[in-house]
Amino acid sequence: YTDFANAALQIFCVSLSSCSPTPSNAVFAPGTGPGSAVGTVNGTSNVDGRAMERTPEFSGSIALDYTHELWDGGLELTANYSYQTRINFDFAGTISQPGYGLLDLRAAWTTPSKKWTFSAIGRNVTNSVYFNAANVNAGSIGVNYGEPASYMLQVAYSFR
Repeated sequence: YTDFANAALQIFCVSLSSCSPTPSNAVFAPGTGPGSAVGTVNGTSNVDGRAMERTPEFSGSIALDYTHELWDGGLELTANYSYQTRINFDFAGTISQPGYGLLDLRAAWTTPSKKWTFSAIGRNVTNSVYFNAANVNAGSIGVNYGEPASYMLQVAYSFR
C-alpha cells in the first residue's frame, strides 16, 4: 500500500507493546489492557509500505502437454506446475504463508474409436503443505489447509 493510514486492524498480541504494527484507537477485551495479556486487539494502523493481504509478489504457472499415437489410440501426458511467493493473511503479518508450488500430473490413453479414455491423475503430487485461508479471531488463529496429495483413476466414455 502507498497510502493507507487508517487500515482496520485485528491482531493477536501477548501485550500491546509486542503488537506490530501497533494499533491506534485500540479496543481491548474486558479485563485486559495495555501492558497486560491482551489477546485480540481491534483498532487502526498505518500500513503504508506494507504488502497487500493475500497478494504474492509473484505467481505463475506452466503447463506441458505431450501427445503421441500408442496402440492405435492416443496417449496424452500433461504436467501443470504453479508457484507463488510468500503472502500475508493480515496487515500485520501475524499469519503468513511461505512460497510454495503445486504439481499436477495426468496420463491418459484414448481407444482407437475415441469412445473410451482411461486416465491416471495426481494432484499436488509433491504433497506441498499450504494454507487456503487464515483468520485471526478473538483469542485464536484459524487456518484452512490446502488439499494434500491425491491420486485417482478415471474412465470416461464419449457419446459422440
